[in-house]
Amino acid sequence: MRVIVVYENQIVMAETLDEGLKSIFETTQSTSKTIIRPLEEEELVIPELP
Repeated sequence: MRVIVVYENQIVMAETLDEGLKSIFETTQSTSKTIIRPLEEEELVIPELP
């Protein structure tokens, strides 16, 4: 089982909530089992209804 932590423009997948939070807020710690990806801002396009 894994947890996903999202904060501002970062998303982390870790084995525990504690690992996920540490990965987001303590940038010096990194484990090989934690996956960290920055989120890219995309423009949301909402189509007009007829």
